[in-house]
Amino acid sequence: MSTLISLPNQLYERVRQSAHKKQQTVDEYLTELVLTALNVDEIVPITEDEALAKEAQAWESLYPMLKEKYAGQHVAIYQGRVVDVDTDPLLLHRRIRKKYPGKQVWISQVKEQPFSEIFMRSPRLER
Repeated sequence: MSTLISLPNQLYERVRQSAHKKQQTVDEYLTELVLTALNVDEIVPITEDEALAKEAQAWESLYPMLKEKYAGQHVAIYQGRVVDVDTDPLLLHRRIRKKYPGKQVWISQVKEQPFSEIFMRSPRLER
């Protein structure tokens, strides 16, 4: 669930700097702070399939911008935003694996269509 909160500029800047130091997004950092304040031990983790499905949705919604800005390049999407781009998919994969170990990151080449079409013929059953 997403919730919009308002923070004074100085407080937001402190939160942003603290999140950066912990190599977290502002959302991740604020979630951690709230959980700590509420003495909640853990959040029910989302599955890898759910995480990848969210990144696929982000890919699809970002696609018009990606096509205009990164046509032909390989793009990495994590937590709904573009985190890295490269013309060499191997170099991009290496950087992403190093920067986001164990995380579900969507990596795909920006082509003419957001998803490749696959055509399959129906199987024939013989008696």
